[in-house]
Amino acid sequence: MGARLTDDVAVQTGEMVAIKMALENVCELEQTTTHRLYAILTVSLSTIDNLASSRSRSRPNLLSDMTDLLHSVNSQITVVWVPSHICITGNERADQLANIGSKRQHIDIDVGVEMQEMYGRVVTYINKLWQEHWNNQTTGRQFYNVQPDVVNRDRILFETRSAEVLAYRLGLGKCRLNYYLHK
Repeated sequence: MGARLTDDVAVQTGEMVAIKMALENVCELEQTTTHRLYAILTVSLSTIDNLASSRSRSRPNLLSDMTDLLHSVNSQITVVWVPSHICITGNERADQLANIGSKRQHIDIDVGVEMQEMYGRVVTYINKLWQEHWNNQTTGRQFYNVQPDVVNRDRILFETRSAEVLAYRLGLGKCRLNYYLHK
């Protein structure tokens, strides 16, 4: 089909929506056919783990919808993990359709935003504002030269607090040497 989801959602959300749609299709098929065995193939091992544990940090409401659908189905459904990017024809076709869907102008399926995603967006926005403020400050420029990013993912872990203090003092040029002590 090649549908476009809400902007800025995780890949796993797309996989979860696809499985939910497959479950909805099974519900429709149950009304017209006698087949009772179905397999849903997915490349998302984390979604299978979420279904097995009935827990999802990022999309608990979507997982709840999927679980409700699973319980309403009278057929036997097996969810199968298929490794991605190993030249499986159906898998490659699914990737092509996903790529087509991502380039569509309008959103076909609005999955909304759940709380965990909103927290992430708020943190990203706050860090952006903080970084802009830090970049434009006139004070603290020596420390800015040492750490220009407010969110530094490569923070060095020290064994003791005194070692951390010493390292930062050396980096800032504010250590306990005679030159500095007289200031």
